[in-house]
Amino acid sequence: MDLLRDKYGDKGYIHAHLEPDLEFDRQAGEVKILLQIEEGSLAKVGKIKIEGNTFTKERVFKHTFVLKEGDILNAHKLREGWRRLYNLGFFETVEIEPLFTSSSTVDLLVKVKEAEQRGQILFGAGYSSVSGLEGHIQLSKDNLGGVGKKINLDWKFGKRRSDYDIGYTDRWWRDSPLRLECDLYNLLRKYYEAEGAYQKERVGGRIGLGWPIWKNMTTSIRLRNEEVTISHIEGEPFPKDPELEAGSKIERSLELMLDRNTRVRDE
Repeated sequence: MDLLRDKYGDKGYIHAHLEPDLEFDRQAGEVKILLQIEEGSLAKVGKIKIEGNTFTKERVFKHTFVLKEGDILNAHKLREGWRRLYNLGFFETVEIEPLFTSSSTVDLLVKVKEAEQRGQILFGAGYSSVSGLEGHIQLSKDNLGGVGKKINLDWKFGKRRSDYDIGYTDRWWRDSPLRLECDLYNLLRKYYEAEGAYQKERVGGRIGLGWPIWKNMTTSIRLRNEEVTISHIEGEPFPKDPELEAGSKIERSLELMLDRNTRVRDE
């Protein structure tokens, strides 16, 4: 019965009344189930009110919340709207309270409690017999200006590596459903072999656009352009590998990706 009520709720019949009537046939050993259903009126979304967003702008709710004013009140979309808002990580709590203004119109009060607006700093370190001691520092700040933008800096360093990566994400580029991601990087590796040593440096960037295509699915396209340089390490002989040649070249790639996300973030 609960499953059937949920199905009616997904169609906007939130006032549907279901009453089962059982008829026993002892001779045949059967039970007939007669289900009386009163659908009631079709409910639509009235006004959507936001409460508690002391920092996050209302445009974030407009792009994230699935239901819009005037839509049929679909219970599944209501739950999906809650999931998407909560998964942003901008709020400690998200509550959606229906306000019944009439039998056919329901206002929605979205109550949130803002998470503490702060950046994140992560430190890490590791050691191996090949690479020696390595360190990792990552700085990031999400929901810049209360509009869902993000910036991050990633630095990995050690005797045989030095990596810098600066990234920027705009979840709703130019107030549209498009997600813009771009980053610039400089990746340096040093290789020590029996016949000599060399270093490989990659300097470039990536830019990508993503957009929703259906329910929880998104697609994205990403372009990468970088310069790869192989060079000597001062004071070390260059390996005699015929496939290894000092110099620079340009590498480009184009990626098309498909993603499905149904998770709910951990508390």
